[in-house]
Amino acid sequence: MSTINIINASAGSGKTYWLTKLAGENVVNGISANRLFATTFTKKAAAELVERLRQRLLSDGKEEEVNLLSDGFVGTVNSVCARLLTEYAIDAGLSPALDVIPEEDTGKIFNMAVEEAIAEQADKLEPVARRLSRYGAYRQGDWRNDVKDIAKMARDNRLDSGAIEQSAKKSWESFSTLLPNTIQCDTAALVQAIQSAIDALSKLAKLSKGSQVALEALEEIKKTASDPERLPWSTWAKLAKLSTPKDGKDAVAEVQGLAGEWLKNRRFHEDVKTMIDGAFYCAALAVEHFQTYKKQHGLMDFTDQESGVLDLFEGTESQFFQDSLKNRLSLLLVDEFQDTSPIQLAIFLELNQLCGSSFWVGDPKQSIYGFRGSDPVLMNVAADHFSKIADPRLNKPLSDSWRSQKLLVDFSNAVFKNVFHEMPENKVTLNIPSQREKDAKGGNIEAWLLDAQNKSDTAIRLAIAIQTLLGDTGAKPGDIAVLCRKNDDCDDLANALESIGLRASTARGSLVKTPACRLVLAALRYLADKKDTLAMIEVINFLGNHGEYKDWLAKLVNDRDAYLDELKSNPVFQNLDARRDELRRLTPLEALEYAIDASGVLEAAASWPNTPLALANLDKLRLSCVKYLDLCRARHDSGSLSGYLSYLTENDIKESEGSDDQAIQVLTYHKAKGLEWKVVILFNLDDGLKGSAFNLSAKTEGAFDPQNPLNNRILHFWPDPLPGNQTSDELESLLLDCPEQQEAIDREIKERQRLLYVGFTRARDSLILAVHRKTTNAGAKLMTAWLDELTDADHEPLITLPVSATGKHLLNIGGTQIPITIKEYTEKTQALQLTRPELSKRRPLVPADLPLYPPARYSPSALEWEAEALSKITVSERYSLGNRIAVKGTPDYNLFGTAVHNFLAVEQGKRNAAEWENTAHRLLERYGILSVIHPADMVEIHKRVTQFITNTYPGAKIRREWPISLRERDNRLMQGFIDMLLELDNGFVILDHKTFPGANAEEKAREYAPQLAAYRRAVEAAAMETGTGKKVLAALIHMPVIGKIYEVENTR
Repeated sequence: MSTINIINASAGSGKTYWLTKLAGENVVNGISANRLFATTFTKKAAAELVERLRQRLLSDGKEEEVNLLSDGFVGTVNSVCARLLTEYAIDAGLSPALDVIPEEDTGKIFNMAVEEAIAEQADKLEPVARRLSRYGAYRQGDWRNDVKDIAKMARDNRLDSGAIEQSAKKSWESFSTLLPNTIQCDTAALVQAIQSAIDALSKLAKLSKGSQVALEALEEIKKTASDPERLPWSTWAKLAKLSTPKDGKDAVAEVQGLAGEWLKNRRFHEDVKTMIDGAFYCAALAVEHFQTYKKQHGLMDFTDQESGVLDLFEGTESQFFQDSLKNRLSLLLVDEFQDTSPIQLAIFLELNQLCGSSFWVGDPKQSIYGFRGSDPVLMNVAADHFSKIADPRLNKPLSDSWRSQKLLVDFSNAVFKNVFHEMPENKVTLNIPSQREKDAKGGNIEAWLLDAQNKSDTAIRLAIAIQTLLGDTGAKPGDIAVLCRKNDDCDDLANALESIGLRASTARGSLVKTPACRLVLAALRYLADKKDTLAMIEVINFLGNHGEYKDWLAKLVNDRDAYLDELKSNPVFQNLDARRDELRRLTPLEALEYAIDASGVLEAAASWPNTPLALANLDKLRLSCVKYLDLCRARHDSGSLSGYLSYLTENDIKESEGSDDQAIQVLTYHKAKGLEWKVVILFNLDDGLKGSAFNLSAKTEGAFDPQNPLNNRILHFWPDPLPGNQTSDELESLLLDCPEQQEAIDREIKERQRLLYVGFTRARDSLILAVHRKTTNAGAKLMTAWLDELTDADHEPLITLPVSATGKHLLNIGGTQIPITIKEYTEKTQALQLTRPELSKRRPLVPADLPLYPPARYSPSALEWEAEALSKITVSERYSLGNRIAVKGTPDYNLFGTAVHNFLAVEQGKRNAAEWENTAHRLLERYGILSVIHPADMVEIHKRVTQFITNTYPGAKIRREWPISLRERDNRLMQGFIDMLLELDNGFVILDHKTFPGANAEEKAREYAPQLAAYRRAVEAAAMETGTGKKVLAALIHMPVIGKIYEVENTR
């Protein structure tokens, strides 16, 4: 094997400059530019490398080599693989016209293949999935997703059906080794023990609160425990942890004992094995179906491109291919080698055999894209192996920092030389080069202690702290980046920033709903159809300089045709009308450009509050059109304007991030890689560890084979039988000394350490640790779970911040003293900050005379009355339906309420009792709230209200979820649905369901008076229009949880 030179390039060490310099020197020294083979991780990085190479060659007077550069292989791995397969298609046994599936279609076709495989095994696996809590219900895993993930990882590691089968075998062997010996546990015995416990607790003269909770839990579980086919293993685990005070301890002892044996249960073992075997079998089948579909339709995806190139190296014609390629290549450059996938590693090793020289540049400390198919463990082993046999003179790490100020470099060095203590220190630490010694002096490190009790308050405190920073330092918002753990965290912070008048770069809304794009698309729709009057009105509505059209609605109502003719005299519509005849000759992109020009959006955007964002959104709209046309080419479709408009509707394209200098950059740690800012704030440092042996993973069994890096690759998969955050003492005890669990946790910790390294090394001038400080009964505590994972060789945390002291401090990090400034932001700080006059200019300015109009359409449920009006409402208990319905825990009452409403909207019809309860069971399972309320109780709710109607209003016609619509006097449209409208001979009764569970039910019922009044108006108006003239006799609130019906009077 030819020597591979591994160049370690720590963050900010000038990796791209070094790559460009190396390639340029090789060309200057005689290697032709068309003999370069250079791969990068992204298209953007590839374009930057090519541009820098061109500049370098031009500066060296190598104009001819610049022209030859496009003949070399420089680009992403996918692009160079695609080119190889095109040029050597006949040797690969492929058609030169083979199409690559667009990214938009790859997932759809793959999911079709997976669903086809799943359907073949569904009858066998779904009952098992229910018992293992992997049925996709609320907070559960989903075995279907397990199959998709296994199939994808199998393809990424080039596993054939035999290797997939072997992975299933190994997975079960490792899990069965973990489990205790089996015993036969009879569900009937558990059911009997539950009944005995219920009887014993019920006989106690007085139950303590804890025993009452246990009794209710047992009664709920008993309702499903009689069916062993449905009883989840998570319920066994829950029963094993059932705790009671002393008065009920003996009563539940037998239940706890039997349930505590769930991990020994023979059926549990059988279920786990069935699920492992079934998931791997379905995955293999899905891969087969996917490949068959692509072969039949002459298609391939990115993974096929990589596999196809490997096949060229390994096939019967491989020698011809290798000889041909060897005559074309002299230098192999691999950028960001740490992000290489297993299959890409195999390709690079084959290419290395053909090139005279090979340099792989990257940084294992920044390997953070495991979720995209890279394998940091495999690449570390490979890099270590090649480093040992490489020429030490050429294998030197880049040692200088060209990004950060000295204090920040010292901080990073001190922390991460201890965190990555297994690596040679010269591959971790950086120096300040002599050229930067003067300019790089200084730097700033701070810790902000954010007093808050929850996530939303923490985000607000951070927003206030950023506002303070802007006011105190005069920094531009665009100089600041805040790194968050997840996209949801970015959205939360962006909302907090915008609530105090600061703009964030996060892309949250839909592109087509932004003002600029709505204006352009309205113009585009009018261009396509001159009869689209809605498009005309949208154009007028969004053009801010058309004040003369402020009364457009009144004119449109009074004389529609005359007003539309008047509108068409507007230059915007005249320009669009003039171009309509040319539309058939315009491409969608040309039509879009004309709509942008004719609509006046560029002039209008100049007066909008955020002009740069509006222009960025227009650029993204153009890009969406380019992508649509690319998709059409790949599908062999002809692009059309209507097709493009449909494409926008079908795809939820996010608005631009708006990264101008007035927007604070808010993004995830992953997206920050490769970027830099003057000020970087590290957020979500309280993020907890989630590593588990139940996560799907890939590994190499045995020693690494440099000749065949894909040898002995297997997948590890254990189905997690406990949903959400449920825990089990028995299972945790088994996992305590489990090697697979420890490997998973170690793997997760190392990934999170690398992610923090990326965060720590993004700042040029100032690095800020934003730390959540929570106050409990025990006192204040810093929530630094993630930060605490930065440990030394003895697993001791390296960064320990003071809980309360503020001001300047020295951090002792492995013997290195690092100065840091501690600041705190509390509720008091927030109140003071919001009153600072010098910051008021940052708040958004709204014209004082901007008219406010009520919404044109509204729902009755959104209505509110003043306290004086509500005080005139009389509420009386009309009927008691029975005992309170048991609702467990603290569910999402919006979700719970929707489920109850939907069930009450269904008639029992001819269903027998078992079928009716099964209907309730399926509904609750679909909403993921089966643990909240028992299906039998849902049936009871339905029975009670039906019986009430039958007894109180015999012969009433029941209209369920009855739609209403009423045009009010102010021309607003009221629309909604009445839960139950009872029609009697002499009038109507309104019955509205509310799943309110608490006290003060009468006061709660009073709050719904505006809604009931709106219903009354709509019903009586409809009765007048149809000629019956019937009135609403009563307006009732049905509260099924507390078993009451209230009448709300005086709602006229």
